[in-house]
Parts: sequence; C-alpha cells; structure tokens
Amino acid sequence: VSEMLLGITSDFNKKAMDIAPSVFTVEKFDAVKKQAYQDGKADVIDFANSKYEKFLLPEGDRFTKSGLTFGEIDLFSKLYVHVSGAFPEIKAGKLARFYERMSEVPGIKKVLSGE
Repeated sequence: VSEMLLGITSDFNKKAMDIAPSVFTVEKFDAVKKQAYQDGKADVIDFANSKYEKFLLPEGDRFTKSGLTFGEIDLFSKLYVHVSGAFPEIKAGKLARFYERMSEVPGIKKVLSGE
C-alpha cells in the first residue's frame, strides 16, 4: 500500500503543481495562469477525494495498520503543503480524518509547530 500511495501522491502533486502558484512562479502568475488555476482547481480536489479513498482502512484515518509508512508520511507532507497553499478545501475532504490524525503524530506535530 505504501508504494501505491507514493505513486498516487506523485500524480496528485504534479497535477496540483501544474496549476498552482509557488514561490518560484508567483511573479509570472498572470491572468492566464490564474484562470487555469480556477479552471483546474476542482479537478485537483476531486483527485484527492477520489483516488485515495478506496485504500483507506475502515477507520478512515490510515492506510496501513501502523499508519506511519513512508507512503503515508509522504502523502501527509504533500497534503500539508497544498492545504496550506492553493487547495485548503482538501483538508475538509475525504482525507480529513487521515490529515487530522497525522497532524497529531508527536514527531509531525513538533515539525508543524516549529520545534
């Protein structure tokens, strides 16, 4: 499952980064790119809400028994970046329980709080 998550997350991240502004592209983010972002935003959110759901365990907050595989940590790190940036709606989507649980993992919580 971890390896599948890595592949899906790679696709998710590419899809998001293709239309979202970043620190590297913000100066060149013109009206055409803003429109492309608006036009593609729902597709990125739908991707996040649809591609992972079938792999979640019944609790809905993890993909594996441990809940801390490389694929799960990688997914959370990408979600955190996109939720904090151009796609905040993802936090309330179908990965909400996963996102909330990962945010409370002690090591991750320390990083998020800047410790």
